[in-house]
Amino acid sequence: MNTLQSDVRLYVRKARKTRGIPLSFAEFNIKYKTKLPEGAQEQYETFRTSLKKASKVNGFPIQGRLFNLYKALSQETTPVVPTSLKRELIPPPTQSLSPTDNRSLQQVVKKPRIEEKPAPVEVVEEIKVQEKVEAEPYTMAHFKSDLALWKVENPGSKLHKETQVVYFVANEKVNNFEHFAAKLTRNTGSILETGGIFKMRSGLKKEILGMDKKVAQDIVASVTNGGKGPFFLPISCVTGAENCNCKL
Repeated sequence: MNTLQSDVRLYVRKARKTRGIPLSFAEFNIKYKTKLPEGAQEQYETFRTSLKKASKVNGFPIQGRLFNLYKALSQETTPVVPTSLKRELIPPPTQSLSPTDNRSLQQVVKKPRIEEKPAPVEVVEEIKVQEKVEAEPYTMAHFKSDLALWKVENPGSKLHKETQVVYFVANEKVNNFEHFAAKLTRNTGSILETGGIFKMRSGLKKEILGMDKKVAQDIVASVTNGGKGPFFLPISCVTGAENCNCKL
């Protein structure tokens, strides 16, 4: 995966979760250390329009297909040989009219070849390592580890005192775990296996449809028999959709 594609995937993923106007490419580059083409204003406006339309159709968080930003930007950023580089490839004129000897002519011709050497192997290997890190799936272990850290940083959260609560474990890290935790009441249990609208501990009402039904059944059975939580239920997408379409 090239750098542009990786940066665009990150930008689209963040934009789907942003209410209002998404960050401009320049602002996003500063905040997330990316290299999106800051002059591609037309592509930015088109993508912003597609976000607005998708939010009207499906609500928030934004789901469904969006304008193919990567395709548009990759066409916009096709490499062009700078004028300064073209000049470097042309041997400079001699300062006198006398013919140059063969040795000096060879030196002039060979200089550009030094700049045409392929990139060092170390750089390629470093890029491959970064791709592997980005491709690492977000697991249940990651969720529990991040939850423990979040509780330390948020000592006033309701989640410290509650055990009969179910956490909806998304496929990526979340910022507020109270948005993904519901108290286990009769109403919660009745829709836990089929999916529906849950009231989260933050007060937010969120529709969760894509979930691991086998784990949901086990949670309901455990609670019915007096089991104690907390419980963790994997879901398909951080948006609550049945299938995750967040990635390009």
